[in-house]
Amino acid sequence: MNYEIIFYHAGRTAETEKLLQTLLTPYDLEGSGSKAATEPSDLPALLKDSVSRCRLVFIIGGLDGSHHSTDTLLSTVLSSSGGEIRSEKLIDDSGSTAYLLRAEQQTLVLLPDETEVIRHMMEKRLLSELQKSYELTYREDSRPPIETITQELDRQLSAMPRKPVGFCTPDPVSPDKGSSVLRILAIVFGAAAVLQGTAAVILLFL
Repeated sequence: MNYEIIFYHAGRTAETEKLLQTLLTPYDLEGSGSKAATEPSDLPALLKDSVSRCRLVFIIGGLDGSHHSTDTLLSTVLSSSGGEIRSEKLIDDSGSTAYLLRAEQQTLVLLPDETEVIRHMMEKRLLSELQKSYELTYREDSRPPIETITQELDRQLSAMPRKPVGFCTPDPVSPDKGSSVLRILAIVFGAAAVLQGTAAVILLFL
């Protein structure tokens, strides 16, 4: 399954992308792109575009409590469409805040632009939540060292008789189906009511 990242007033983009890749790859979650919202007006359009392609979207940065904060901005510019939205406000032991929004099979995660906080929140709560939501299985990396693989391949190739090799054209692969319009509208246009004080609070250090 793919996910996308939207950076909003964030500076540690490469570091954050690498961290999320490290944390999510063992669950067969693959990053399909990232983009940056430099102005408050950019965020809603980028979000709508991302949720039209991915069931999992991360918004990194902008949780500073100002009137241009990510959560404030979303609650201001988005209006409820009546879709069922589940929201959780996550607070760690240092007081850092994140949000987890879910509508049907779509998930939106709002995280601060601090890699250590992201790592703590992901490992403490968010990874388990994503695992349950999408029935993900942790895949242990049991591959042998590359030297062992290379030696074994050399041994097998040396033992094989030489013969002509034919080529074939692979079957075309159908693109993944995008999220339904109702699901997109549910999370994009339904987040306002959720962020306006209805979010449940989870203390990550309990």
